[in-house]
Amino acid sequence: MSPAAAAPGTVTYLSEWSSGGIPVTSTDGHAGFITPAQPNTLYYVQGDATDTKVGLGEQFEFKPPAGGTLAVGTYSGALDAKSPGYNGTQPSLSASNCNGATGAFTISDIGFADDGSTNRLRVSYTYACPGFSPVLSFVGELVVNETPSDPNLVVAPGSVQWPDTVIKTEGATVPINLYNDSAVPETITSAKLSSLAGINNFTEVYDGCSGVVIHPGEVCTVWVSYNPLGPGSNTASLDITDDTPAESHSVPLAATAVDAVGSWSMHSEPRENLGQGKDYAFSGDSSQVSVLGAPQGDQVQVRSQGSTFLANFNVGNHDHFAAGRTYTAANGSQILMFGPGSCGGGDNPGVFSVQQADYNHRTGYLMALRLTFEFHCFEGSPGLYGSIAWNTASPPDPIPGANTSPPSAPVDARAGGIVDGAEVAWDSVADSDFSRSVVRAAVGDVPPATLTSGWAVYSGTANDILMDQLDPGVEYSFSIWNYDIAGNVSARATTKIWGTDLPYTAAHGTVLYGVSDTLTTQTRRGDGKPATGFLVNYFIRPHGTYSYSYWYTDETQAGTWVMNHVFAPAHNVDVVGRFPGALGLMGNTTTTLTIYVAYRVTAATAHPTQSSAAYDKISGVIYPHDSGARVYIQRYYSGAWHTGGYVLTGKTGGYAVAFKPIKGTFAYRMYRPASKLNVAGYSGKIIITGT
Repeated sequence: MSPAAAAPGTVTYLSEWSSGGIPVTSTDGHAGFITPAQPNTLYYVQGDATDTKVGLGEQFEFKPPAGGTLAVGTYSGALDAKSPGYNGTQPSLSASNCNGATGAFTISDIGFADDGSTNRLRVSYTYACPGFSPVLSFVGELVVNETPSDPNLVVAPGSVQWPDTVIKTEGATVPINLYNDSAVPETITSAKLSSLAGINNFTEVYDGCSGVVIHPGEVCTVWVSYNPLGPGSNTASLDITDDTPAESHSVPLAATAVDAVGSWSMHSEPRENLGQGKDYAFSGDSSQVSVLGAPQGDQVQVRSQGSTFLANFNVGNHDHFAAGRTYTAANGSQILMFGPGSCGGGDNPGVFSVQQADYNHRTGYLMALRLTFEFHCFEGSPGLYGSIAWNTASPPDPIPGANTSPPSAPVDARAGGIVDGAEVAWDSVADSDFSRSVVRAAVGDVPPATLTSGWAVYSGTANDILMDQLDPGVEYSFSIWNYDIAGNVSARATTKIWGTDLPYTAAHGTVLYGVSDTLTTQTRRGDGKPATGFLVNYFIRPHGTYSYSYWYTDETQAGTWVMNHVFAPAHNVDVVGRFPGALGLMGNTTTTLTIYVAYRVTAATAHPTQSSAAYDKISGVIYPHDSGARVYIQRYYSGAWHTGGYVLTGKTGGYAVAFKPIKGTFAYRMYRPASKLNVAGYSGKIIITGT
């Protein structure tokens, strides 16, 4: 079933954002319900050519528990229907960009047609994607065929509920969009956060609306982030004043801040004074982690419940924690450790290695930390070994003794294309002492051979990364290595991705109304070789406007690798094509093609010879029909066309102009000037002899 456009007087949009900073906004109205009846409702929204998220489409499936029917209300504890734990007794929330999602959704309005199919929906949702550290959380709102509260200014989303956010970290930065859905310009006077309690936890990162005039079909955006200073619930609102009849709009903001979860495990060797040869494990409420010297984050203090153990990890020299680094006394670092059988802080400053250290790029606060450490009371064996995780997955315990064996190399390295970027992925390894993966990139088909060649792309524990702002016509190669906690490096895994070229031409560029033009597209790799069997999406808009709409999709053909599309536009249009990318191929976007359409003007006279003392008449029709438009008569003499009087067209584009011909034989024609929709058009020459 093809996506259905929104009904007149309704709005359709998708607003989504994630803790990874990926916003999605689509309001082009190409949306629809694919499954025809309840209780399984599958919704699809098609993005437009100016989407900030690559991929152009999102698919969602909202299902009630088995035997139920979707209705207004909140569905918590939802699982992806593809998850192993899904058995039908719980609601389901599935999203095309996340496998195994967990979350919840709230339906505030839903409507059904006579056949039981869904024809109206307003749903807000939140879900988390596994496999990311910290967990990547998505929040969004889908609105389909809903009557807007204000027909002049559509605010999307209508409300914002952040997922639980760890204190002193940065929650998602949310785009709040204001769309002018009226026929006249609207002025936004201000868009400011309210003064409700808890307002200090919200930040208006960027205001793109205050003092801005939004023309019909245009949009402005205000970005708001959540940065909690302490635990608890916070509320505020984004208050908007404008010159629409409603005069003001308000977007409720709500969020909850939670304490970070820490875990701490240790192994004390026999005859070790500190820990007295036992194993220890603290997690959740039994382990407290705090950052000293924030926002610089140059010390982390770990405390077990009841202060059985207390440790300070100090990077020294006013430095900061960095993934992939090992801190020793040589660089001014130190571990201070107190616990059962304590050696008073220890004669050995200790050694610790950091596997992950994520900082808030705006506030400077530490957001997540993983490290392993080794500590000896009296500088020799035995010893105390341990690992600490804060707001992230627990790292492996360090292995006592020397380890010089390289870890397993990454496997199945691959690169998939997006528009102007690439997604590089590889399979994880099962090594118990795995520390992190490192990715480096180079231009061309030769992957970086060493850990210093090319340029650094990533260092961390994920096995899937996204690179954007790449040159879409260039080939890139990638090398991936694994590290263990002892600092040993694996053999490399390599992959590459071809850039693509997407030449796009029109046969004419300017055509007469009713005459077809041919658009030709080729998909080529960066080396000029064809890329066949891939879909290219096309988008169109009236020339001089701002918003594209989805037009059609075509596929490059084997052998020709050329796509030709014949069409006859009625008015001037802009057209772009977008190849979303594929495995081994980067995506690309064509240049904008403008196809101009000239008015077609017919003209004829019944008297090619006429007395100059009598009136002659030229009549015809203007296509496309344009009631009340001026059509001018022109006469050719002295080497040029000269414009005379005009006549107005009727309801069906017809006209008739009466005039007295000049003595002699002259060429005449009719001229329709250009408008916002079409370029100027001229009739053929008419030869009239005046006697």
